[in-house]
Amino acid sequence: MGDAELMEAERPDADLQAVHAQGLAHHRAGRLDEARRAYEQVLAADPRHFESLHLLGVYAVQIGRPDAAVELIGQAIAVRADVADAHGNLASAFNSLRRYGEALEASDRAIALNPDFAQAHGNRGEALHQLGRLPEALASYERVVALQPTAPAHYNRATMLRELGRLEAALAGYDLAIALKPDYAEARRSRGIVLCDLRRSEEGLESFGQAIALKPDDADAWLHRGATLRELGHFEDALAALDRAIELRPTYAEAHGNRGNVLCDLWRYQEAVVSYDRATELKPDYFEVFSNKVLPLRELRRMDDALAAADRAVALNPDYAEGLNNRGGALYGARRLDEALATYDRAIALKPDYPSPYNNRGVVLYELRRFDEALASLEHALSLRPDYAEAHHSLAMCRLMLGDFADGWARYEWRWKAEQFRTERRDLGARLWLGAEDLQGRTILLRSEQGLGDTLQFCRYALDVAALGAEVILEVQPGLERLLARLDGVARVITLGEAPPPHEFQTPLMSLPHALGAAPDGRLARYLDADPQDVAAWASRLAGTAARRVGLCWAGGARPYQMVANSIDQRRSLSLEAFAPLAGAEDVAFYSLQKGPPAAQLAELQAKGWAGPEITNLTSELADFADTAALVANLDLVITCDTAVAHLVGGLGKPVWILNRHDACWRWLDGRNDSPWYPSAQLFRQPSPGDWASVMEEVRVALGAWASQT
Repeated sequence: MGDAELMEAERPDADLQAVHAQGLAHHRAGRLDEARRAYEQVLAADPRHFESLHLLGVYAVQIGRPDAAVELIGQAIAVRADVADAHGNLASAFNSLRRYGEALEASDRAIALNPDFAQAHGNRGEALHQLGRLPEALASYERVVALQPTAPAHYNRATMLRELGRLEAALAGYDLAIALKPDYAEARRSRGIVLCDLRRSEEGLESFGQAIALKPDDADAWLHRGATLRELGHFEDALAALDRAIELRPTYAEAHGNRGNVLCDLWRYQEAVVSYDRATELKPDYFEVFSNKVLPLRELRRMDDALAAADRAVALNPDYAEGLNNRGGALYGARRLDEALATYDRAIALKPDYPSPYNNRGVVLYELRRFDEALASLEHALSLRPDYAEAHHSLAMCRLMLGDFADGWARYEWRWKAEQFRTERRDLGARLWLGAEDLQGRTILLRSEQGLGDTLQFCRYALDVAALGAEVILEVQPGLERLLARLDGVARVITLGEAPPPHEFQTPLMSLPHALGAAPDGRLARYLDADPQDVAAWASRLAGTAARRVGLCWAGGARPYQMVANSIDQRRSLSLEAFAPLAGAEDVAFYSLQKGPPAAQLAELQAKGWAGPEITNLTSELADFADTAALVANLDLVITCDTAVAHLVGGLGKPVWILNRHDACWRWLDGRNDSPWYPSAQLFRQPSPGDWASVMEEVRVALGAWASQT
């Protein structure tokens, strides 16, 4: 071929290269559409043009078409298999398609052609990361840092260190990335995550704030900010942060799930369920949320739905110990205790170092009256987590039930750190007195806590505190003021919520046995006192009654928004119908002492033709506990469930028969039918859970014998 002919033949190739060069210039300048058109023009003339095939594949990756990229770069490699860049970009496309095995192979081919190809080592690291081969992924990212110590290289290496649990090294890596690129929002966000993992939550929160300042539309940063605020107890702020994450990304399942967690913390359980439902709608395999949903459903008393949610969590991930733990909670809430115990055992088998199921297992064993096993389970929970407040509290209940008062009262102080008592926590400013300081000439506030019965039982220790030389201010719930103003040793009574007068010390009432080193005894057979004038007025009212006078109280006060307390109330309370067998009692006149919503049962049953004993209802005249005390002073006996009336009658020294559930409260001790707290009390216990019929038959027989003695 002559020179002229050769030049003519080479001109088309030269023209194509010029077009390709123009496309490359457009590509480098970010004019992607112009680049694409140039590459396609070249390929229309030469379908095997390596550079255009390759770069058109790169373009496809950039616009989010990794499938097209794999096809195009594959064609380019078929033309020339010796170009490392092509294999590296093919690996990027495979990673985008989550075809990590093929990405690894492509990365290895690129590295074989160019051992110092940093991008290929990075792609290899990503593929290995996704394949769960974390140490190898770290080695690849460390090679990238050695070749190109850029901010992204340090970021990727730090992320791998974090996932391997090397948190301090990860933190140092993120700091290097930020030092190289101070406006690196993602690095500041990830740094915050590591700080939170290191339990440096305040610093983590600050790092999330920096990330958001740099990138206000980063939904992930808002999510982590919300989670950290929740951990720090700032629930309203946490909710606002999660709402912002959802506003930025409405389909963010994790944000909806975390929002449900915060709403649970705020006791907004119905809203929590809605958030959890939205999370699982967006992510149907979100087993963690199905598990978390158990709590609000239990609080809403939707026990069947709670168990269904737990079952769904376990079905999605049978090895999820946390899900089994919550399933145990659902079964416990449904009072299926043997099944709950077996489920907690399964959780422990999967995760032997998980303290929560050991605590929950201990609670179930305690309620099943298997105390030695309960103690062992609770102590094991504490060996795994010595600061586990719930386990300390559970162990306190068990110790107190068994009469180990020294250890029981000491551990009972952990209640203030337990979630169950969050609503009871109050800081009234004064120093906490637990027995160490001299009280001579000092003023102390004895604070009410928990229920009315707890105040009535533990106010007895006011006299002991006064004997130490203190001026005692007693805080009580509404309705107890007049009665407890007559209590020996009390200088002043205030109502819960009222601003207290100046005082140097404060002690919650149920901490007094620990502070005083006290155990229950009968030395105060009577420490409450009804007003003599009120007693005389009731004596006049009841003067015409010749029969023995017996007061009845069948139910406690429901606490619908406190799951534990409400569950206990359902087990301790009877319906009035359970008292029907007492109808045959001779020479006995019954009086209702029942207040609150359950009091309506009397009128309802009477309207239906009540076949039980005739009961006189004078409770409309009982405005407070002082009125009730004056009426009780005129009765011969009170039969009551385990509620405030039991403590009132016992404190007055009047005979009281207390009807107890099978899993009776710790204060009644194990295996006794009397009470060291109240010498005038006799206990009637269910022989099995829910068996009030046997209890009432025992009461019927005892009542007949009692009435015949006079």
